[in-house]
Formats: sequence, structure tokens, C-alpha cells
Amino acid sequence: MHVLWFMRLRGLTCVAALFPLLLAACNSPTPMVTPPAAFTFTSADDRFLDFYSWDGRPIQRISTSLFAYPSWDGRYYLGGRGEPEHIFARSGMDFGLIPKGGATGRLWAHDADLVCGTVLNAAGQSVMYVTDVHGKTREIPTDGRIRELAACSITTSRAAVYSADGLSWDVRSLRDGHVLTPIPVSGQADGFGLSADVSWLTVTTDFPGGAMETIVYRLSDGSVSAKLPDVWGQQFTPDSRYLLVNNLKLNTYSMLDWRAGHVAWTRAGYLRGAGESDSTTNMMLLDVAADQSAEADQNRQFWIVSPKGVFTQFHPRE
Repeated sequence: MHVLWFMRLRGLTCVAALFPLLLAACNSPTPMVTPPAAFTFTSADDRFLDFYSWDGRPIQRISTSLFAYPSWDGRYYLGGRGEPEHIFARSGMDFGLIPKGGATGRLWAHDADLVCGTVLNAAGQSVMYVTDVHGKTREIPTDGRIRELAACSITTSRAAVYSADGLSWDVRSLRDGHVLTPIPVSGQADGFGLSADVSWLTVTTDFPGGAMETIVYRLSDGSVSAKLPDVWGQQFTPDSRYLLVNNLKLNTYSMLDWRAGHVAWTRAGYLRGAGESDSTTNMMLLDVAADQSAEADQNRQFWIVSPKGVFTQFHPRE
């Protein structure tokens, strides 16, 4: 985090001949104010992508014809037709570009306003890249056996990468591209999910008779950190501390401290999905139905949930 110090100059006029340092201070650009984090929701007619503050207020609307892909904190989005894609601020200001040819499989890091992806560089080599919001790109060499990224974290300098064979995937370093560890997902898995920092993996398996189990793996060494019977691991919270799970037998969903086995809260219904913020804001937007039925799917509710478990119903604009 950058800390900015400001000096207030009272009763002084900028005169170049007498006060060159003061002139520099007066002519320096106004520091850009970081807008608050936001989340996005597509309008009912699919024509607009709306940005909302985390108290549910609409703050920006853009056309879906821009093919916008927002960052996790809702401050920026990728958009534009064709290659290369542009990086826009939420206000619509054009900030920069990602590498040409890098749009396939590109994604925003959960924990920073940077875009990660794969691209063929000028030498025709398949490399990973990280691009900041101003379009400054750093290439990360690889052994060429990659297809695209599934997730990336700047905090841990890790990326989850699908291998070129399409049969396996690995955790790779964003520093030098080497394989840190294989990701333990077998063909028998019915569902899996990654934490925002690419440190943890959930693998859920259905068994005959309706039983199920979710296993949490530590990706640094592939060890099992937790076994959670009878629940479907839906999604980690942005700070990776909790796991949202569905209990299909009880028709409930919960936020579980999976390390300690402590349940923070439980509510009736079926959690269809969760839109999340960045790990600093740590807010979530839950998409909830009464149950798994098709009828209930037509009457979903949306809830903004704070890190302390305070629920506020969200009503998207028409």
C-alpha cells in the first residue's frame, strides 16, 4: 500500500525564479483518488452491466456490447471489441492494453488490480504474463506445456495453470514460471474450487447412496487439510478463511471455518453461487434459492453479506 503525504500551501504564489521547488509542487498532477470497491450485476434484459457499491446503491452502468470483464474489486474492467483488449477504469477512462493475443483465458488477480494470462511472445514462445492497469506487462517464461490460467494471486505469486494436454493442471510461480506443485484433481471429482490466494483447493465427490465429501488440500505440498462430510464446498470467502458450503440433505447453506470446524452461520435454502469482492473488502453477494428445484430457481434472492455475517437483501435495478 502506498501512503501519500500532502502539504497544504497557504498564502503562497508559485514563482519560478524564486521558488522552483514550490513551482514543482504546484504543477504536480492531482493524485488520483481510489474509488470505493464495487460489485457488478447484469440487467434483466442483458443489455447493461451495472456497478453497485457494497451497500447496494447503483453507481455506474455500461453497455454489455463492450464485452466488459470487471476486476474483483469493481474498480476496473477489460473491454472492447477485438484484440488487444483495453483496460478501463469504472468511470470509462481508457488506461492501457493487455498484450495482443492475450485475451484467451485472461483473468483478474483476486488480490490486486492486475491481469494474468498466457500469450505467444515475439519469439513464438508460450509465456505467462502479468499486466497492471496502465498496460505495463511483465512476461514470465514457461516450459511451453501450458494452455491457460485458472486463477492467479499476486500476494503469493502463484497461478493455477491448465496444462497443454488438457488432462492436468499445476500451480506455477509467477516469478519464474516453474511448477511448484501438481494440483490433485482426479477424473472422479464432481466439483472443485480454488481460494483467492491459490493456496487451498476444494475437491467434492459424490458417492453412491447420496453421500458426499469435500476435501480441502493445501496446495503448497498437496496435503489434506480438512475432510468435510455431507457438504458441497461451494466457494472460499475472499480472505480464504471461510468456506461456503451447501448441505443438500438439510437444504441449508453455511459459512464454515474449515480449519477449526466451526460454523459461523447457517441459513435455510440452496446457495447457487456467490459473487465476491477483493480480499481487502471481503464482501460477498450470495445468490440463493429456496431449494434445488427449477421452480425455486425462478424466485431467487440476492444477499449482500459482510465479513461479520450481516445480511442485507439486494434488489437489482430494473
